Amino acid sequence: MSMRPSDQTDNLTDAISELLSEDVSINQVESQVRDGVRLSVVEMSYLRSSNSSNHGPTRVQQTGVVLEDENLRIPHFALWPHSRGIAGMLISAVGHMPDINFEDSPGFSREYHLLGWNEEAVRALFTPEIRTHLAEHPGWSVRGNRGRIVVFKKGEVRKSDDQSEFVTQSFETLMLFRKGEIRLDEQPQIRRSTQVEDAMAAAERMGGITGSILRRALNRIALTGAEIDQFLAQPKPRQSIPTGLRRQYVGDARPLIALGIALLFVAIAVPIVVALALTGNDRYFGIPVGAVFLLAGGLTLFLSIRSSRRKHRLVCEGELTHGQVTAVKRTSTEINGQRRYHLHLTYEMAGQTHKTRTNIYSGIEQAKDCEESGEPVRILVDPVNTDRVLCIDTLVITG
Repeated sequence: MSMRPSDQTDNLTDAISELLSEDVSINQVESQVRDGVRLSVVEMSYLRSSNSSNHGPTRVQQTGVVLEDENLRIPHFALWPHSRGIAGMLISAVGHMPDINFEDSPGFSREYHLLGWNEEAVRALFTPEIRTHLAEHPGWSVRGNRGRIVVFKKGEVRKSDDQSEFVTQSFETLMLFRKGEIRLDEQPQIRRSTQVEDAMAAAERMGGITGSILRRALNRIALTGAEIDQFLAQPKPRQSIPTGLRRQYVGDARPLIALGIALLFVAIAVPIVVALALTGNDRYFGIPVGAVFLLAGGLTLFLSIRSSRRKHRLVCEGELTHGQVTAVKRTSTEINGQRRYHLHLTYEMAGQTHKTRTNIYSGIEQAKDCEESGEPVRILVDPVNTDRVLCIDTLVITG
């Protein structure tokens, strides 16, 4: 079944949003074929937060060329021109993302910042031919992961009158990456997927505030494979929950419970204080105000306790089964700076096939690896509601 143009645009929008880590809107898309290779030329835009407190977010518009090929297996990387002047100094002072440099390509390393969590695979992909080409043509940005690569020049929109040359240059760059991926095929010992260990190693190499924050965040949720195996081996109800599992999934409901209780106290105190401070009918002014706090406090308390009980029930009493990841879909929602993804799962329970969807905020690359490989994943199923599940193998697990 062929896809409708609107579906193709939606899929392309999701793909570019993931590659750029931005909520991208596609204003225009055109399909082209160059030497038998299909490309998508897109005019896209997204909001970028300003570094200045005096200015709000700015809208970035640019033209990009996208290569999609299911036969490609590109390691996740991002390439962009080095920041110069004051901006570069500020980034260095605060701490920056790891920069993969090549001693035998000083011109490339001088012009570009290359980020790749799986450094070995990214180094193998960036052949001398790619590095030389990019060094001779500065100003490009490239993002790649799995079967997709997008090239663009940040903030540059190419209209139809000068688009042809831009697409030709983009195509040349994309074909070099295609050749680099073929070279990578000749080294099967190199793992291409990004794992937790890669992020932890990169965090150790990072300096400044950024590196410190990332190291603390990773250490806080650290969960080993041995801890998971020991936890699952416990008889139900499982009593000992590893700290990493508690922080990644169960969470701590105490702050919200405390907030709910505090709001309930305010709901009681406000009418009393108002009644004592005012006279006549003004004394009743505190009743509707108190009712608002009562509703807010009661709702906060109820939802936080219910959510905590559900998560504890799933983790401690959940039935362990195996299933498959059928899809990993990016959403437009962020919670505390983390992008929400929908994880689609199918599994067998009591002789019946179940399909469900759950929210995940981390372990996205692991989930996609599971989807692509089709390998079974471990799933805990809520004994009360079989649609409520936890996929163990998409947790952030080390070792």
